[in-house]
Amino acid sequence: MVEQQQPLQQEEVLSSSSSNLQKEATTTFNNQNYMKADYLPKILESLQFVNYFTKELPSDPTKLNYVRQVPHACYSYCKPSLLMKPIHENVTDSTSFLTYFLNLQERKRKLRDASSDDSSEEDNNKNNARVTPFELIIASNEVAKDCLQQSLLPKSNNLNETLLSHNNTYITKDDLQYFFLQKLQNDNNENITMNEEMIKNNQEKIQLFTNYLCGYETLENTIKKTKYYAHCYAGHQFGYFAGQLGDGRAINIGQIKLNHHSSFILDNNDDNNRDSNTNMESRLSQQEKYNHIKEEDNLFEQVFELQMKGAGRTPYSRNGDGRAVLRSSIREFLCSEFMFHLGIPTSRALSLVVSKDKVIERDEFYNRNIKYEFGAIVLRIASSFIRFGSFEVFLYRFTSSLMESEERREELKIIDLLVDHVIRHYFPHLLQNSGNDKMISDSKNDKDEFSNTKKIVKSNLSLTVKLEWAKEVIRRTAKLMSDWQCYGFVHGVMNTDNMSILGITIDYGPFGFVDYFNENFVPNFSDSEGRYRYANQPEIGYWNCNKLIKTLSHLFPSEKMDDEIREQYWKHYNYFYLFTMRQKLGLMPNKELMIRKKNLNRLEDYIVKEVKDENMFEGDSERLRKLDLELIKDLMNWLQESHADFTLFFRLLSDVGFYYTKKEENNIVDEEFVNLMLQKTLPQIVTTCQRSVCSSDTVEGTTVDQEKKNGLMNWLNKYIKRLNSEEIKMEMTREERKERMNEINPRYVLRNSLVHDIIKEATEGNYESFYEYFEVLTDPFSDQSSERQEKYGRRVPESKLNIKLSCSS
Repeated sequence: MVEQQQPLQQEEVLSSSSSNLQKEATTTFNNQNYMKADYLPKILESLQFVNYFTKELPSDPTKLNYVRQVPHACYSYCKPSLLMKPIHENVTDSTSFLTYFLNLQERKRKLRDASSDDSSEEDNNKNNARVTPFELIIASNEVAKDCLQQSLLPKSNNLNETLLSHNNTYITKDDLQYFFLQKLQNDNNENITMNEEMIKNNQEKIQLFTNYLCGYETLENTIKKTKYYAHCYAGHQFGYFAGQLGDGRAINIGQIKLNHHSSFILDNNDDNNRDSNTNMESRLSQQEKYNHIKEEDNLFEQVFELQMKGAGRTPYSRNGDGRAVLRSSIREFLCSEFMFHLGIPTSRALSLVVSKDKVIERDEFYNRNIKYEFGAIVLRIASSFIRFGSFEVFLYRFTSSLMESEERREELKIIDLLVDHVIRHYFPHLLQNSGNDKMISDSKNDKDEFSNTKKIVKSNLSLTVKLEWAKEVIRRTAKLMSDWQCYGFVHGVMNTDNMSILGITIDYGPFGFVDYFNENFVPNFSDSEGRYRYANQPEIGYWNCNKLIKTLSHLFPSEKMDDEIREQYWKHYNYFYLFTMRQKLGLMPNKELMIRKKNLNRLEDYIVKEVKDENMFEGDSERLRKLDLELIKDLMNWLQESHADFTLFFRLLSDVGFYYTKKEENNIVDEEFVNLMLQKTLPQIVTTCQRSVCSSDTVEGTTVDQEKKNGLMNWLNKYIKRLNSEEIKMEMTREERKERMNEINPRYVLRNSLVHDIIKEATEGNYESFYEYFEVLTDPFSDQSSERQEKYGRRVPESKLNIKLSCSS
C-alpha cells in the first residue's frame, strides 16, 4: 500500500453510458458462473519481473524519498504517492500568483506531513478524505498483447466481443461497466441480473486494476516481486549541461520478461479461476499468433520496462510536484501509439487514468495564470528507458582538481558497468561472435533479490564489442532522425536526457507534426530561438551523439576511434533519409522495395546494421542518387515557399499516374491534377484581386500565386520524367504504385489543432472524440469512412495554425 494508506474503494456503482448495450432483466443469476473481473488485476500480478537494471547496477543507498543529489547510483527506490486535494477550503480554477507563492511552502509542508509515517490516526483520516481517486479512460489491448502477452478483454460464453461499441484494440471505463456491472445474457439468451455481492466483487477488482495503473496500489506490496524506482540521469538542455535531472515524475514498476513457453498468456475463459497449467497446448497455440514469440528467438530476451508518468515525487523532482496533467497525458498516449503505427521506433502507452478532481496547479504558459487541472497518469512501456543522459550524469561530477580522486574514478566505473549492462541485454547480437561475453559477478551477499547485491566487479567485454556498440547507437539515432524528418515529426525538446540509447522516440512533451510545411516549425513555446525546429533536428541529433561520444571516450584509447564512431552518423542519416523519401515518392522500381517495416516492438527490430553498399536497388548509382536528392530538395523548397500541407501532399501524390498525357515525346502533368493538389494542400486564404490583371489563380477558395502554381507544375513534370525513366525500369503499374505509396504515406496525421479540441472535450468529461481519434491514428494508412476523412483528414484551418505547447505538463 502506498504511504500506509488504505486501498481506495469506489463509492458508487459506475453508471453506464452505453445505453444501446443494456438489456432488460428477466431472471436473477445467483450462482458463481457469472462474468468475473478477477482477471484484470491478475494481468499485472502475473507478470514475470526480472529487474536486470536494479539487480546489476548500483542503487542509491538512501531509501527516503526527498529531493537530493544522488552520486554513484543509476537509480533510487521510491513509491508512488497519493494525489491530494488542495489544502484550501474553496477550490477555484485559478488563483493569483501572489497567493500561490505565499502558500507554496505551507502546502509542501502539509503534504510532507500527510505522507509522514509519524502522522497520527486522526491526521491520516483527514488526509484520506482529501485523496482524489483515479478512474480509467483507456487501456490498450494491443499494447497488452504486444508487451505483456495478455488480453484485456474478457472472454466467455456469455460475451460476444462484437458487443463493443468500438474496435477491440482497447477498453474503456464504459466497457468495464458493461462487462462486469450490468445485466448480461447467459448461454440460453436469458437476461441476467447480477446481485449486490457479484457487483461488489467486480467493482473492487476493477478499482484494484485502476489503482495498480495509478500507483495507489503497488505490485511491490501485493506480489512482492519488484520494487519501484526512478532513473538517475543528467543532460544537456538547450545546449548547456544542466546537471543531475532524473525521473522527476516517472516511477518505474520494474522490468518484465516475456515468457515464450509457459501459460503466461491469460485467455480469460470460463470462470477465470482455472488452474494455470490447464490446457497448456491450446495456450501455446495462441502464442503463435504473436510474431515476436518464436522458439528460435533465444538470442534476444524480450524485456520491457513499465513506467508510470505522473505518479508523484521522486528524489529527482527538483521543484516539481511529480505529477502530469490530463492535456499532456492525452497527447503522449495518442502520439506514442500513432508513431508505433507509422513504423517509427517508440515507447508504447498501455493505459491512461485521470483524477476525479481538478487538483493540480499549473501555470501553462508561465504568465502567472495558475489554474487547477485534472491529474493523469500514463503507463508507458519500452524495452528500456536508459538514455544518453544516463551515461552523462557520471562524467561531469567531481571534476574539480580538489575532487579528482576516488569519487571521480567511481563515477567513471559506473559508465563502464552501464555500457556492459546495455550491450548484454539490448545488443546481444554483438556478442554472437565474441568469446568473452560472460559477466563476472560477486554473489557472496545475495540477500536482496531486487538490488544490485550481485554487483558486477569486472567485465570481459572486448574493446571491439564496445566500439561496435557505440557505432550502432549512432546509426540508430541517425535513422530515427531520418524517420522524424520524413514524416514531419518535431520532438520539441531534443535534450540529451530525452535521447534513448536504443534509438527509439521517448518523452513526448511539446511535440508537433508539421501541418503547412515550414522548415522553421517549432511546437515548443519555450524554444524562442528555434534550436529544436524541424530543419535543425538532424544537426541536433549529431550534436547529441557527440556528447555521448565524449562521455564514452575513456573507453576508447584513441581519438581515431571516436572519429570512427562519429562518422557513422551522417552517412547513415543520408542513406535512410533518401531510402524513405524514395519510398514516399514511389521511386523504388519494384513492390518489394516499397514495403516499410511497421509495428516495431522487438529488440531485433531496432537493429541498424552498417550500410556498406549505398546502392538501394539494381541499377542504382551515385549519379541517380544525386538526381533523386536534387528532386527531393526541389520539392522541399516548393513546399517551403507554398506552405502546402506536408502529409496531404505526399498522400495525394500517389494519384499522379492517372493525370498526365504524352506531349512531344514527354509526359506532361494535367493542369486538373495541379489544381487538385493546390486546392487540397494549400492554406485557405480568400482574397479579392482588385487589379485588371491578376498574377494569381483562385482554386475553390484558395488563392494561389501563379509562380507557385508554375513551380508545382514544373516539379511534377520532372517527377513524372523520373518515374518514366528508361534508365530504371519500373516494375509496377500505376495502380500498384499508388497502393504502395499509400502504405507509406499516411492518410492521417496527429494534428495539434484537433488534439486541442479533444482535450477541451475531455476536461468536460467527454472522451468520445478521443476514442475516435485514437482509432484513426492507430490505422493511419487506411482511408477509413468519409465522415472521418472530413473530420480528421482535412488541412488545418488558418485560425488554428501555429498552436504552441509548453513543458508545463
